[in-house]
Amino acid sequence: MSVLARRLPLLLSAAFVLLGVAWLAEPSAAGPDEPSHYLRALSIGRGDLFGEQTTTAGMTPENAKQAEHLRRTTRSVEVPAGLAVPASWSCIAIEHTGSGACLGDPAPNARTVRQATQEGANLPFLYVPAGLAMRLAKDATGAMDLARVASGVVSFSLIVLAIFLLWDGSTLSLLGVPLAVSPAVVFIGTVINPSGAEIGASIALLAFLLRLSRPSQPPAWGWWAGITAAVVLSLARPLGAIWVVFLVTIGITFGGPRTILRALRTAPVAARFCVALVPVAMLLGLGWQVVTVPPLRHSVAEYASLVAPSLVAVPGAFGEAMGVFGWVDTFMPKPAYAVWGLSLVTLVSTALLRGRHRERRTLDLLIVACFAATVAISALVMLPVGWGVQGRHVLPALMALPLVSGEILFRNREQLGRRNVAAIGAVVAIPAAAVQFLGWYSNAHRYAVGAAGSWTFFSQNEWRPISGWLPWAMIAAAATALLILCAIVPLRTAATEAV
Repeated sequence: MSVLARRLPLLLSAAFVLLGVAWLAEPSAAGPDEPSHYLRALSIGRGDLFGEQTTTAGMTPENAKQAEHLRRTTRSVEVPAGLAVPASWSCIAIEHTGSGACLGDPAPNARTVRQATQEGANLPFLYVPAGLAMRLAKDATGAMDLARVASGVVSFSLIVLAIFLLWDGSTLSLLGVPLAVSPAVVFIGTVINPSGAEIGASIALLAFLLRLSRPSQPPAWGWWAGITAAVVLSLARPLGAIWVVFLVTIGITFGGPRTILRALRTAPVAARFCVALVPVAMLLGLGWQVVTVPPLRHSVAEYASLVAPSLVAVPGAFGEAMGVFGWVDTFMPKPAYAVWGLSLVTLVSTALLRGRHRERRTLDLLIVACFAATVAISALVMLPVGWGVQGRHVLPALMALPLVSGEILFRNREQLGRRNVAAIGAVVAIPAAAVQFLGWYSNAHRYAVGAAGSWTFFSQNEWRPISGWLPWAMIAAAATALLILCAIVPLRTAATEAV
């Protein structure tokens, strides 16, 4: 095996980390509801987990359901001098196609003030790294940047853990990762938002469960990585505990109960910690939500009336899970979605055609479960409070499709032929790498010159990050090149082994 083949997990990890670094070039408050998440993180970093109930609106509701929800979740928090959210941060959310030029250079607040955040009742746990990092900042822009870096470290560390959990020395063991980490996953991982950690933890937890069901057991550190992923997922958002159950069910169905039990017996100490810690984290996450914002009661008829619009919302949510950025208002060119979707269909359909019976039935179940989860979250969680389901809400489920499909092809590599499996991996991963760069470039284009501006914006632009666009584009291009290399290495390795 070549040096590149042995270093494949490092190369793939470096590619996604570099992509994350490139995405840090976007302007302040460009993530969904990021000013409110900023205030939530800032207050938690200063030791205030609850804030104060307030009638001040953190945002303007669009309907009565939103108004009622915001009344229950909005909190007032204390903001030190220099760190208040500038009014200009909302401009790129108001003008959905404009550039970042409207942000300007905000004047800092001279004294301590109070500001309202509609994210004030969110689970506090995954805001802690961002909040602590913000204590080092002297102004709002610096605080935003530090919080994004801290959030990114958590999110991308979990993705790196997933890569090394799946890696067992074979270049074909990482087949599903390039499609599991979509441009949307990279984007969400670099803004202030617990969704980044939630999605990263989901990927890492499923990677652990898949590795657990292989004949070769994970290394000792893998158990602690899996437990960490389950705890983080449980504490990230209110649905975390449900996602843990969802993924564990998929893992047991895929590997079989006997295989999982046998794996548990090989690591009794870690298994005990898992049984002790993960349920506590699940209860803590659910308990926080129930205590701070008790769920409203709705009739069965009302929920039933929301099923039809939820079915209509499924294609949009799936598209957002591939790559919709900003405040769900910044898109890639339409062909990019077709390319990514075709790559995913190719991987999933090949796994369905060539997997063993249990593997195919698990993938069938997963496809139905992803569809059902999207409808359920829309009808039971989002529409009752006046909002629609978004791709990031269901990515903890959708990312399982490429991971499980890739695992099926990996396990059947001898029957299918290593070169054939490596070729399938390259066919889906190389276009996905191109879409990753296009996703970054599309987002940069929107903020540099606006959605209607020229696509050659490096020298002529209305807004640019520190050092201009070129260095950041070079980082994104280097990451893309690494992703392509990671797709080629298994193909070359399989060809060498066949000689």
